[in-house]
Amino acid sequence: MSDVLADRLECGSDILYFHFDVQDHHLKLETFIQTADSARKIVASLNEGFFQRSLQYELVVLPPDEGSFLTRLAILVATPAAAFTFIDTDVGAAFVDGLTGKPPVEWAKELGQTSREAVENLYETLTTEGKPDSKVICQVSANMVVAMTRGVLEKDTAKLKKIGMEVGTLTDALDARADFYTACINDKEVNRVGFLPDDDFPIPRSSFAERAQRPSRKADGEEPPDWAVSIESIYVTSPNWDVDDQRVRH
Repeated sequence: MSDVLADRLECGSDILYFHFDVQDHHLKLETFIQTADSARKIVASLNEGFFQRSLQYELVVLPPDEGSFLTRLAILVATPAAAFTFIDTDVGAAFVDGLTGKPPVEWAKELGQTSREAVENLYETLTTEGKPDSKVICQVSANMVVAMTRGVLEKDTAKLKKIGMEVGTLTDALDARADFYTACINDKEVNRVGFLPDDDFPIPRSSFAERAQRPSRKADGEEPPDWAVSIESIYVTSPNWDVDDQRVRH
């Protein structure tokens, strides 16, 4: 089904899984809607903050597998090469590696690029003669978007802060993540959550509350306070406090 949609939209596709550990294999409608909408918001935030709004994408709900509650969202992506400009920066490379667990060199290999020059200048590689087929670029882009979205939901808060998720519009992705886990908290039947189709549930219910916390935001134009620092030495010559007993050196 996703292949047909991908052909229609002339793009690549990959599947984002939400695997809910529930006893009777059913899920509240509110939980389904809220978690799916959280994924949409995370992708939108990544598109704005990372891909500079260059992604053309669509999220499609696929039927859950029989005998479990496995939400399957197909993310279909049509991506211009310009979407990869950020990856050529040190910040972008660290961001991709931190969220997906794969450095840009690994993603470049999926594009069929193996030389050091092609990897270090990925954007230039994708815009010159001999560049990979556009369908290959779109497919790798879809895989990357899914991996990054999964990373936002799956990785712990400290890791996300370390790679810079609290900067700029990417904070919106953390808000969406908080909404996802708030929905899981509100559904008492959800015991654990995973993001693969197999029975692996790395996020227990005991971790939902911490992940449902929204990040702090700075007010527009807010700057950290200026601090004046000096070192002072105070000498006391007797146990009885007296103004004359102290000498202050600056």
